[in-house]
Amino acid sequence: MLQHYDLAILLPPLLAGLLILTLHVPLGYSVLKRKIVFLDLAVAQMASLGAVIGPLVFYSQAESGWLVQVIATITALAGAVLLGLFSRARVVVQEAVIGISFVLSASLANYSGLTINNYKPWQ
Repeated sequence: MLQHYDLAILLPPLLAGLLILTLHVPLGYSVLKRKIVFLDLAVAQMASLGAVIGPLVFYSQAESGWLVQVIATITALAGAVLLGLFSRARVVVQEAVIGISFVLSASLANYSGLTINNYKPWQ
């Protein structure tokens, strides 16, 4: 049974949750109305994949940070162009491609990061 002091503890998180719910429902509705949910996350993961793979490919210039930024930018732009090619596809296909590219980029970036930590050819 709830006692008086239990409500004092539970009421602020409950009110915060209701506030967040009232803010996120309209936001989620507008995102779903546009029919693109994970596009920005997928492009960001592609940029991180480029930033992680850059030192592996160009290990002689791995100390220069500008090269890593250029590779990350090129990878993000290439990913955005590839995802843009699917913009005319059905919504289900488009969401599936975006989700797959997000997971694939995150997995490859994680694997490449582990490879860099274990094998540093520039040292």
